[in-house]
Amino acid sequence: MVNAEDRINNHSNTDKINSANIQLQNGDIVFRRGADGISDMFVNMNQKDKRYSHCGIYIKKNSIGYIFHSIGGEDNPDEKIRKESFPAFVNPNTNLAFSIYRFPFTENQLQRLDSIVTLWHKQERTFDMDFSLCNDENKMYCVEFVVKAIETAVQDTSYFSRSRIDLKDFDFVAPDDVLLNKNGRKIVEEKFEY
Repeated sequence: MVNAEDRINNHSNTDKINSANIQLQNGDIVFRRGADGISDMFVNMNQKDKRYSHCGIYIKKNSIGYIFHSIGGEDNPDEKIRKESFPAFVNPNTNLAFSIYRFPFTENQLQRLDSIVTLWHKQERTFDMDFSLCNDENKMYCVEFVVKAIETAVQDTSYFSRSRIDLKDFDFVAPDDVLLNKNGRKIVEEKFEY
């Protein structure tokens, strides 16, 4: 039987992480596919592409890069926007795959994105357990955080499409709304090996 230990101990997975880490640039979006039941649930929120369950924004500070992301649950009990290294974010212990996408941001847009993400992290904005796009601007789920930060930085509130669940008349953004955006370009896509 294969398990997380096999993914962790496979040196090719470490090589994949290290190779991807040196390719990261400010403003890149990093997607990951978690290896748990909650991730399975989030993958199914995607309407077209069910590869990824979570995402964050890469921001480089003083020569050190971090993935900023909004996450709740037992992984982050205080539910505050989290900042962690790329290797920690895509850790094969808890993830099956990852991908990096790059958008054609101008230097001014990247500076605004950096400022917005840094401010929201400093304000300790929290995870939105209601998955509502407009109820409370101080709470955001993972993709909502990414979308709102980017749309604020590029000054275009329609930069990303929204998904809809017709039965409940519920609008939301899912990982594939970002992943399949025509402006994004895949830089790296990796599946962890056992």
